[in-house]
Amino acid sequence: MLRSMVTLNANLNCKCVSMPKNVWPMSANWCQYSTQLSPQLVPNEKFNAFVAQMNAEKRMANRYLLIEDKCNSLAKLNAHNLSQLLDTRVNHIHRWSFNQNSCALVELNEDNYYLRRDIRRNFGCDDSRRSQLTVKTNGLKFITLKTCPRLSPNKTNSGNNDVIREMTTRRRDASYLNTNYLRQIMKTNEELLSYLVYGKHFDVLDLKLRFYIISQLEQYICHTFFKNHQILPFGSSIAGLGTPNSDLDLVLVPNKLSEDQLSREGDRQRLTTNLNLIADLLQHSVPYYSHFSRILKARIPIIKFGFELAPIDIDLSIEISPHSVHSGVYMSAYLNHCILLHPCVRDLILLLRVWAKQHKLLKPKNWSTHIVYNGFTSFQLTALVIYFLQKQEIVPPMRQFLSHTSDRFILSRRDVSTLELLSEFLEFVLSLRCEWEAISILDGTTFPNPEPHLPIWMQNPFQTELNMCRNITPVKFDKFLEITHLSSEIMKTKAFNLVDIFDKDLHMNSYANGSKTSRIDVENLFID
Repeated sequence: MLRSMVTLNANLNCKCVSMPKNVWPMSANWCQYSTQLSPQLVPNEKFNAFVAQMNAEKRMANRYLLIEDKCNSLAKLNAHNLSQLLDTRVNHIHRWSFNQNSCALVELNEDNYYLRRDIRRNFGCDDSRRSQLTVKTNGLKFITLKTCPRLSPNKTNSGNNDVIREMTTRRRDASYLNTNYLRQIMKTNEELLSYLVYGKHFDVLDLKLRFYIISQLEQYICHTFFKNHQILPFGSSIAGLGTPNSDLDLVLVPNKLSEDQLSREGDRQRLTTNLNLIADLLQHSVPYYSHFSRILKARIPIIKFGFELAPIDIDLSIEISPHSVHSGVYMSAYLNHCILLHPCVRDLILLLRVWAKQHKLLKPKNWSTHIVYNGFTSFQLTALVIYFLQKQEIVPPMRQFLSHTSDRFILSRRDVSTLELLSEFLEFVLSLRCEWEAISILDGTTFPNPEPHLPIWMQNPFQTELNMCRNITPVKFDKFLEITHLSSEIMKTKAFNLVDIFDKDLHMNSYANGSKTSRIDVENLFID
């Protein structure tokens, strides 16, 4: 049987391409070969530098204090006033509001703080120790301000110039771009690019708030039932691709390898038991966390929950690989390394995420956790962009990043712009022969597709026998190619308007213009 994919365009020209003879069938030999290619996750200098920076943020988070304001008094308090009340120096106050909650993240000069006896009730703390002048609150990472504390007349706040940031809800963040409005206010493509990439910038508060959450969770999880463990973050928020509404991906890992460490093959029941224990502990003992969902039958079981005082959804898993560090942390370190090599890397990834989301090509944020999504996720799209950048010699293959050799990656294109890369990426995707070639970001190359019946095969860089795009169906992939083709045609025009590729009716307009591109499988039309 001859396999062929036919591209139909407006004038109904057909182009048939025969299948290469060296396509490998999916077999035990392939699995054995791919397993041998799996990298050994041994920390090297680049990875250790990334982890050192992450640990520094975690240590700083031990000095963060969360204040929930029940009486709208935070605007009247500055760092000097809080220093009086907490009996320690306050370095900075980050203020925000979310769902009618006024909050502040306070950076203290020390890990410990003290509450004066006369204001403990104002902060919602236990008032049973009346005989003491102060109450040491080492480890208490949050307080509730119930009434405005009385301040000394000679030290009254003279005004606070800090901006109180308004955080949007998760639902509002999922809204689509109003392209008609953008056409009116954005005069140039560069102006629109800056708005889309930096309009929802991941700022200092977003990062510090996530590390505060990590510090608080470690206090309750790692200091009780899971001693000698720590919580490590990974994903977009840590890699440098985060937005204020990005999820916080966390993994509980042992500080050192031990013989009784969990394994995927040996003790899945123990793993789910531990996740249930953590979920019960957080749900009933720790404030500000809600909407718990236990996804225990997935390939990698997780618990999902939300932070009530900011638009942050949290995914927590337990490391069960034989490695001391979670593979997601390695991926985050690699992505962060790529972003630091060239500023266009981050801009291109974020721009394409907005583009894919606008055309409903990405998994929605409110998608049910119990239903497998049959389209692209943000990570899968990011991996495809990384492969494109590897072929452009802008970022190195992942294996080179993971290696312990002293070979330095030489950047070949320093002066390229984000818009140039965007146009090249769209054409690059259309040139891929996904029916016959599988993609490897581990080596920055392709190899014969082990499962040609799947629309796209992208190698998991840590378990190389797995296809990390296996969930994508032909219908979803065809739509992705159609939108890519239409967007590419727009960018080929001499004076194109960038906002046109974000028109959510782009797909429907192609029908009216008679130029819709469709990709269909015509396997049954050909017989040997």
